Amino acid sequence: RDMEYKFVVNGWQSLDISFTAEHMFQEYGTVKEIHYAKDPEAIIWFVTDSGNIIRCTFDPANNVIGWHRHPTDGKVISACVQRHKGIASLWMMIDRHIGATKKLYIERMTSDAVMDSSTGIYYQAATTAIQGFSHLAGKTVNVKVDGVAANDVTLDSSGDGTASLSGNLIEVGLAYTALLETLPTDIPVEGGTGMGHMKRWNRVFARLYESYLPKINGTRVVKTEPFTGDIDAVKLGWDTDAINTIEMELPYKCKVSGIFGELEENRA
Repeated sequence: RDMEYKFVVNGWQSLDISFTAEHMFQEYGTVKEIHYAKDPEAIIWFVTDSGNIIRCTFDPANNVIGWHRHPTDGKVISACVQRHKGIASLWMMIDRHIGATKKLYIERMTSDAVMDSSTGIYYQAATTAIQGFSHLAGKTVNVKVDGVAANDVTLDSSGDGTASLSGNLIEVGLAYTALLETLPTDIPVEGGTGMGHMKRWNRVFARLYESYLPKINGTRVVKTEPFTGDIDAVKLGWDTDAINTIEMELPYKCKVSGIFGELEENRA
């Protein structure tokens, strides 16, 4: 719940801000830890007893309440928030398995992460050698070489392998799919709601910021370099929800600042 002093009522008012996220907690289990990261954005982190992470971006001044899940190939045992140079980061103890062996790792959640449990090694001379990633031994991983996605590689029992590209900075991590899905669209009508009416997006635009290759409503947007601007993604077909999805399963950044378009509604 939030709490805010309202001058119009001359008192404190508390609202339930989690009612739109109840399904997340039903799926991910009971909350056992709550952590607050103040900078650079106000974020509330929840650790559940099933070892999952739920996050709430909370900015009441701009009327922003956003709930999202962060699944990982492991189980989050515990977490804490640590501030460094004005940035508050979530640090987690994660239970991961290397074969049949249980391993505990200390990992940090960052806004720049595009892979799960990822790290990088810089080599003075360009190389294709993937060496020293023992925490991902035996796993099939995403590989980036100097910022460019290479072919996936299955590491050996020592965490070594060979990249399909040569370069100085070798980054390796587990594949992670980021999915944004809008809520069902409701167009108010005289005397009530249009939630039950059939709708169709004739055109859909996604406003991207320095983003690569997302899928919008299942269709790949082909960009060979970071793109800033509006992407036109046509979505035809009638349904009552008019939901749009943006998916990034490649190890690149995807920042979405808006989704808008032309909607047709059948009020018959």
